[in-house]
Amino acid sequence: MSKLNLPEKSFTDIQKEIRLAQKDNDERELDYLYQTLDVAFANFLFEISLERHEVASLQEPPDMLLHMELIKGQKLLDARMQYYNAVADYFDRFDPEKAVLASEYGKKIAADLYEEQPDNENAWIWLCEFNQRQFLLSEDKVPYAKALHDLYIRISDDHDATSLSGVMHFCFDTAVANSKPELYLPLQNQVLDEVEQMFSENPEVIFDIILSFGIHKRDNLHIPDGICQNWLDLAIQHENNHDEKKINSIGHAFQRSGEAFSRSDYVQYAAHCFEHLLEKNPEGWPNYVYLGKCYYTLTKLDEENKKDHLHKAIDILKQGLEVDSSMSLLGAAAEVYFGAITTGEDHGVDWADLESLLKEAEEKGDGYYWFAYKDLFRLYLHNKQQDRALAWLLRGWLLLGTYIPKDEIRALLYTQVGLNDRTLKVIEKMLNYQPVINWRPLDNVVGLRARALPELLMMFEDRIKKRRS
Repeated sequence: MSKLNLPEKSFTDIQKEIRLAQKDNDERELDYLYQTLDVAFANFLFEISLERHEVASLQEPPDMLLHMELIKGQKLLDARMQYYNAVADYFDRFDPEKAVLASEYGKKIAADLYEEQPDNENAWIWLCEFNQRQFLLSEDKVPYAKALHDLYIRISDDHDATSLSGVMHFCFDTAVANSKPELYLPLQNQVLDEVEQMFSENPEVIFDIILSFGIHKRDNLHIPDGICQNWLDLAIQHENNHDEKKINSIGHAFQRSGEAFSRSDYVQYAAHCFEHLLEKNPEGWPNYVYLGKCYYTLTKLDEENKKDHLHKAIDILKQGLEVDSSMSLLGAAAEVYFGAITTGEDHGVDWADLESLLKEAEEKGDGYYWFAYKDLFRLYLHNKQQDRALAWLLRGWLLLGTYIPKDEIRALLYTQVGLNDRTLKVIEKMLNYQPVINWRPLDNVVGLRARALPELLMMFEDRIKKRRS
């Protein structure tokens, strides 16, 4: 490890350029240089946290202080707190006592700022961060638990989404909380009590909680499903009188939650959000995608009304394609059309409609969108045209093979239609191929469309052999 020192090029030279720009009153150049300095400082902290530099002392190094001269006020204090947080990360692995001490230095800066400016959100967040770290590292956890309690009480006053998110992520992080449940359970109960109190005083805060936490199931967080659904149920009872951006976010949260908890009423609520946005702006094509996906999801959650939901999904996406035939709309429509056609019932779309849509997507996508090739393969397979199906699969793989997840290729083995031996062997070779990143020229897209199956197979085998060699 090298001794901790700021990169000469990253800081010293930038400092000189900043002073010249200040002298010349060059605002544009100054703005660029300050951004460059921010990036250099972030890289410096990252290097510390990864132990690529030796931290000889907990005190801020002279080189960093020289850098600090160029940033004033709140930004200077933020930089100092970021520094001590990175140093705490550094010592966390092999010297917990020094990690706690580094956190103490950072916390002192945050506490002074918080005392001076009680409404400063950043000071509150950093104060929580340092107390949380000390709570985790210290043997005597009582004082830090009390400090966190006092800090968390604030969430009942300001209903700030960022604050809520930080608190919840700390208290309900699965890996950490499950390791010491006896220490975390009181904090978890306390936060849940505070949240319930917030609901009673201001029901609107429920939407902030849903958005800040992403209430749907998360791998790294654990709140009992019953509590999550209770919060979502409370939200549905209240008017969603927010701006368009927030309504959009709420719609996505309920869509994902509906899928996670298999609740059709949550997806219906999401659909209501996107319908509202389309009423406001019928030209907003993304909302056709979101609304169409909601109704298609409902076909899986509400069996009794499946046919009606499918018709709605198709109609909405057709309307969207009249507004803008974007790749997102084409992809969503392809998924819904395929699902509708394979039911064997008449839903107003057929194989010819799907083929036309996918050919348009393949041409517009310039070889960058796997779904067009995958669905053309599935389409011709269902229509007992295995040679055509295989040709489109090969075109897609020759263009995008290094970027297609193996699970996507493996799923092709489980199609409802039987695969012949040649197609099976090609898919198995695709799965065994070890990818090498080698992006192709764009003009290959047009060339591959014109190539017949025998030539495509030769190109495929040649690619496989080259990789082996």
